[in-house]
Amino acid sequence: MQITLFRALQGIKVGDDEAEAVVDRLETHVESVVNNNIKAVEAKLAGLQATLDALRSQIQFVTVMLGVIGLAIAAGPIIAKFIR
Repeated sequence: MQITLFRALQGIKVGDDEAEAVVDRLETHVESVVNNNIKAVEAKLAGLQATLDALRSQIQFVTVMLGVIGLAIAAGPIIAKFIR
């Protein structure tokens, strides 16, 4: 893209130094925009990772609680026999 832009600028009689400066400035601008977008995406990914970690902890807690409830249901009648 830079070569095409450089040649187009030359075609409208822009000097080589000025054309090169325009191409360099455009390249710097594009790089800045891309870097800012990458940072925004990385921030969103970090937020999603935190949400996933929180959900994972909640799922583990529910799993343990279901295990305890299942054990209580299974062991309840056996314990009741010993109590009577």
